[in-house]
Amino acid sequence: KISYGTLTALVSLVSYFESPFSYLAKALNQLYQSKVSQERITNLLALKDDEEEENITDFDSIIFDSMTFRYDERIIYKDFSYKINKGDIIYIKGDSGKGKTTLINILLGFYSYEGKVYVTNKDKQYDISEKTRSLFAYVPQENVLFSGTIRSNFKMFYPSISDEEIIKFLNEVKVYEELKEQGGLEYNIYQRGKGLSIGQIQRILIAIALASLKPILVMDEFTSALDIHNEEAIASLVCSLNKTLIMVSHRNIKIVKGYAPFRINI
Repeated sequence: KISYGTLTALVSLVSYFESPFSYLAKALNQLYQSKVSQERITNLLALKDDEEEENITDFDSIIFDSMTFRYDERIIYKDFSYKINKGDIIYIKGDSGKGKTTLINILLGFYSYEGKVYVTNKDKQYDISEKTRSLFAYVPQENVLFSGTIRSNFKMFYPSISDEEIIKFLNEVKVYEELKEQGGLEYNIYQRGKGLSIGQIQRILIAIALASLKPILVMDEFTSALDIHNEEAIASLVCSLNKTLIMVSHRNIKIVKGYAPFRINI
């Protein structure tokens, strides 16, 4: 038997021991999180810059030769073979999660695979890797604009580009007139394009890709936020360019008459 006062004292003493152990458990959790973050940052800083052994500026074809790709045990592509010739318009259609973006990541040299995927140019072959990325201009499905002005987003990739050239590319994708009302090239946007509509962001990203003057234009779900009128206008524009075009979508895109894309259903 103990008195009320003894019980009160005992409970108080337990709290003195309990609190430090509780703080210690939280501190250990933060320590392990910090260790993982430190390892990731160290690995990132240790990455070497891409080194191009040969400057590849043109191509004749891209060939998938019995390519197989899997996530762990799940096979996405098995013995996939296809040839993309210079000037082709390729339309890749399929439901979400079927491997459309995966195919783009393979083309850009981000994923390893079995089999062969290579670029041909004047009787030479170049395996798809970081060395062949110089052929591609890529419009992702995510909003990847940075905080700053419209001009600074172009200058980040092309430091020597002039205002006249920026306006030219923005006009080509039918977005400059809208931006003029908001401040034109001086309009400040926030991270990931906050302050603009999704449709405006997509068209600005397409304009940035067009400014690269690369021979292959890859567009991943590029019309997902556009109305029918703007979708047809952008599709007409990109199809009329002197580029090899690879479009990815999970829905039917109306292609302008005169341009018959090769369709890959996934």
